[in-house]
Amino acid sequence: LPAVSPLGVEDRTSFMTRSGTLDLEFLPGERAIGHFDLVLEAKHGHARGQTVDFDFDLLLDLAEARDQGIVNYEGCEPPPFEIESTWPRAGTEHLTLERPRIQVAFSDRIDPETFDEATFQVTYPRIGGELVPVGGRILRDDERVTFVPDEPLLPGVWHTVRVAAGETGVRSRGGEPLEDTEGSGWRTSKFATRVDTIPETDGDQLLACHLFQTARDAPLVPGKPAVARVWAMWERQIGVDEAAHVEELAARVVIKDALHNELAAAWHTFVRPDRWGERRIQLRAAEHTAQIFGLVPRAGLAGPLRVELEVRDEPGSETLRIAHVGRCPTTVWDHSPRLSIDFVALPFGEWEDSDALTAVGPALNRIAAAAANHSWQLFPVVDVEHGPVRTLPFPPGYRLPPVADCPSGCLMNGAGEGHWWQGFDAWLRGQSSADIVVAFGPHGVQEGGSSGGHVRQAGRGAALFLVSDNPELFSRYVQGVVHEVAHTLDLEHLPFIADGPGANARRDELLALREGSKPIVYRGIEGLLISRDGRSARNKSSVEGNEDDTWLPPLMFPGGFPTHRSFIANHHYRALQRLFEDLGK
Repeated sequence: LPAVSPLGVEDRTSFMTRSGTLDLEFLPGERAIGHFDLVLEAKHGHARGQTVDFDFDLLLDLAEARDQGIVNYEGCEPPPFEIESTWPRAGTEHLTLERPRIQVAFSDRIDPETFDEATFQVTYPRIGGELVPVGGRILRDDERVTFVPDEPLLPGVWHTVRVAAGETGVRSRGGEPLEDTEGSGWRTSKFATRVDTIPETDGDQLLACHLFQTARDAPLVPGKPAVARVWAMWERQIGVDEAAHVEELAARVVIKDALHNELAAAWHTFVRPDRWGERRIQLRAAEHTAQIFGLVPRAGLAGPLRVELEVRDEPGSETLRIAHVGRCPTTVWDHSPRLSIDFVALPFGEWEDSDALTAVGPALNRIAAAAANHSWQLFPVVDVEHGPVRTLPFPPGYRLPPVADCPSGCLMNGAGEGHWWQGFDAWLRGQSSADIVVAFGPHGVQEGGSSGGHVRQAGRGAALFLVSDNPELFSRYVQGVVHEVAHTLDLEHLPFIADGPGANARRDELLALREGSKPIVYRGIEGLLISRDGRSARNKSSVEGNEDDTWLPPLMFPGGFPTHRSFIANHHYRALQRLFEDLGK
C-alpha cells in the first residue's frame, strides 16, 4: 500500500465500495489469492465523497496463517458420506414380513454404479460363520438403496445387512467413499426374523393354548378360576450357524375374548425346544409354557378365546406389537354345580370315650377342610360347601360291634343282609340333607382305614373313612376322603377290580405296586392343580410329569396316596360332568 494517502488524509477514515470486482482463489490448507479491482469512496472528513482506485493482489499462506491463529478451519470441511438410517433398524427382532424391503438411506446422493450385488448384500451365516448372500433385486434412488428378496427370508434367523466401505466400496455422486469405521471393509447392521410356529409336518413347531380348571380343555365351569397354558415352539433352521438362531422369544401373552377384549395377560420367555435341556427348563414344572392366571369364565362366554404374543421388536422401544396369534379351544359349561358335604364323627371304638373324641376334633376339622378344598380342585364344581365336623351319635340302644368282624366295605352299599350292619349306609344318609355324608371313625379299629358308598338316584351318597390325628398321615387321609367322595359320585377304581374270585389277590398286587420303588404313572392325566384364588397352579401331566413328585397315579387307584402324588384322570373328570348333567346340578 502507498506510504502516503492519495487523498491527502493522514488520519484514519472509512471507505465504502462504490464499484468493482473481487476474485478469490482458495486452495484448502495451502494458500488464498485475492485480486481486488475496486473504486472506494471516502465516508468522513474533508475528503468525504472523493474516490480512490483500489487495484492490487493479495497472497495469504494458509498454513502459516493457521499456525498463527489467523485462520480457523473448524467446520469448513465438507460433511462425510454417511449412512443416515437403515430399515429394519439395527437390533430389530421378530420381523414379521416374509419378503421385507430392506432399505439403507445415505447423507448424500449416491453413485448408483457403485451399488451392486458385490457391495450391497443381505446375508445369513452358514455353519462355520461364512456369510451367504440372499438372492434379490437392488433398487437405487437418489439417496437410498432398497433390497427386495426373491424368496422369503429364513424364519427365526439373525440376518446381516452389509454395505461395502473404504476405497473399493460405495461412493457418493461426488466420489466421496463410505468410511470403513468397522475395519472389515463393510458397514453392517443386523435384524432377526420372526420365528415360525406353524408346522408344515408333524414337528416341533407349535403355537397352542389350552384351558384348565382341572382337566385340560374340559367344558369350563362358570364362575370358577381357570388357567390358560400357552406353548410357543419352533425349530432351528438347517445349515444356519448356531449363533444366528433365535433361541428365545420374550412376549406378553394375552388372552382375549371373541370381541378382542383383554381378559388376562402375563410375560413369559419361551425357549426353543432343543435348548430346554441345556437351559434346565423343567417340563414337569411347565416352565416351557406360559401360564396365564386371572381368568374366570362367565356363562355365555363365546369361544374360542384368542391368544396373542406381543413383543418389543426394536431396541429400547416401549411399544408392543402383535407377532403371533392363536386360539384357545373354549367351551363354557351350562352348569355350575355346588357340592355339599356333611362331615360327622361316629363315637365308636376308642372314640366312645368323649374325651378322646374331643381331643381328635381339631385334626378331624383340618382333614375335612383340606378334603373339601381338594374336592373343589379335582371335581367340576364351582364350590364345595361344608361346616365343622359334628358328632353323630347312634340311636338309643344301637352300637357297632368290632369293625374287625366286618369285611372291607361291608358297612356301606346296603351290604350284609341278615347281619348287624345291614342298613348302616341308609341310616347314615338319612342323618343329613347334604349331598354327601362323610363319616369319620377311629383309624385304630381296622387296618386299611376306609370304606365307601355310591351316589343314589336322588344324587345323595355316604362314605365312611377311618382316621387319626397322626400328622404324618394327614395328606394321605385327605386324598383318601376325596377318593371315597368320588366313589359316592359313581367313580370306580382305576385299574378296575371286579368282585369275585381273585379280587383280593389283585388288590394285594396293586397295593404292592404302591409300596414298591418304581413310580406309578397313569397315561391319562393332563391337568393343573389350581389354588383356590386361581393365582397359582401345579402341573399334573402323564406326558410332562408331576411337578410335585415322580409318581402320578389316578385318584381312583385302589390304594391311598398323599395328595401331591395323585390326580384325577381326564375321563373320570368328564364322567363327573356327565353325572352332574344327569342330576341337573
